[in-house]
Amino acid sequence: MSANITKNRVPIEGNFVLSLYKNPLEFYGDYPINSDTDLITGDGKFYYNLGKNMVEKGIKTFDEISLVTFLNDYPDLKMEFEDRGGWQAVRDYMDILDEDNIEVYYNELIKNNLLIQLDKKGFDVKQNLKLFNKLNTADEVLDFIDAQLNSVALNITHDLKLETLDYTKKDIEIKQKGEQVGLQFNETCPILNSFSNGIPRKGLTMFASYTNGGKTSFVFENIVLPLVKKEIKVCVISNEQDSIVFKDLLYLHVLTTELDYWNINRTSLKDLDFNEKDWEMFNKAEEIIKEKYKPYILFQRVYDYSMKNVKRTIKKLARQNFELFIYDTFKVDATTDVVWQSFLNDSKELFQIASKENVAVITPVQIALSTKGKVRWLNESVLSNSKQISEIYEEIFMFRDIWRDEYSNQAQDIHAYRYEKDDKDNFTNIKTDIPITFNEDEHYKIFFHCKSRNGEAGRTVLFQFIPSSNKWKELGRCIVGEENKL
Repeated sequence: MSANITKNRVPIEGNFVLSLYKNPLEFYGDYPINSDTDLITGDGKFYYNLGKNMVEKGIKTFDEISLVTFLNDYPDLKMEFEDRGGWQAVRDYMDILDEDNIEVYYNELIKNNLLIQLDKKGFDVKQNLKLFNKLNTADEVLDFIDAQLNSVALNITHDLKLETLDYTKKDIEIKQKGEQVGLQFNETCPILNSFSNGIPRKGLTMFASYTNGGKTSFVFENIVLPLVKKEIKVCVISNEQDSIVFKDLLYLHVLTTELDYWNINRTSLKDLDFNEKDWEMFNKAEEIIKEKYKPYILFQRVYDYSMKNVKRTIKKLARQNFELFIYDTFKVDATTDVVWQSFLNDSKELFQIASKENVAVITPVQIALSTKGKVRWLNESVLSNSKQISEIYEEIFMFRDIWRDEYSNQAQDIHAYRYEKDDKDNFTNIKTDIPITFNEDEHYKIFFHCKSRNGEAGRTVLFQFIPSSNKWKELGRCIVGEENKL
């Protein structure tokens, strides 16, 4: 093997391995290698395996205390660590590394491993070394030599996997565990849930409406909290609202749903304008939340629209068995191409991470106000680049307020109805009309199931909404004027 190929091997391995130490819990999972075959230098193997063993022991952050404490149980390993310069050597190297560059360091390691393999197989790497040094990844090298090196490519890229289409034992186990079934939110929304068979894993679900239409309130009350009650872990990531907004929604839910106490509403929660009884019930709600909800729901506030931190959070929490993530909120201005391109790119990144980590992701989406009051039947057509958006999302739901002419006996009567249940709690085919008369104190929302990869789309559901307590009642199906579809 030519010495020219491995002359930079020490910094290549040092940069990669000690970058893992910057964020070990995440990076050891994201950049798995085989130290016996992927590393050459003694230092590289030593520091990689030391860090891996620490992660397996549950150590999340590497600093002098954690390293020394760990090594105290392994005297021979500790002596070897000190012979290599101890913590001072590790710290000095880590100080000059930027963890954001770990992808570059990883690619350089994999590329160098490829060049070594090619050299062993008789390819004249030395003659092309200047060219290869200009390439960034192993894949770019493989593209250069193309079909001549197919056998090497399959072994080095780690991401090309071909499968036959017969069920494996693992496939059967996945199906029997119900991992291909969506997260069921049928506690308060049995009809809407049945349309999509739940919130699908490995994909994106959109709930879209206008400004102050209730997107976040609906998703939190009718999807997040029912799933949390089933001990399904959920994380809310918000670029728009602080955690206090979601805390209010949670306390309000527990007060009304679990304690049947209705004297506290969204307004009184804002400044805790409570009487003695209110405080008593508030404290009871707090105890319930600590016991039943706190272990299963987390919140993260992000202050920009970069996907970097969002993806990092999803990766980290997916490994802690979190199954649902809410990214709140995508804002959409249908007249701005730059915003739409950003929306598309971010959606693609969210889809990729959801698919890779086997989690479900919901994105409340704010529809441009320019379509409000002008479009009766909501579907992807109210979104610019609707074809591109539709390709990314598994399920798309949209909703709006009922219009004045859609109440019972009006010109565009939506003819709301429900199916009756028999004595065995099964739905029959007998429809019962639901009279919807105009009342300024009542609020109704029409939900449109616009797109589905898991069921039949194009159906509508009517909800009654009580803003003060954030209660949504699924009333039944409805029929929105066909002639007004886009």
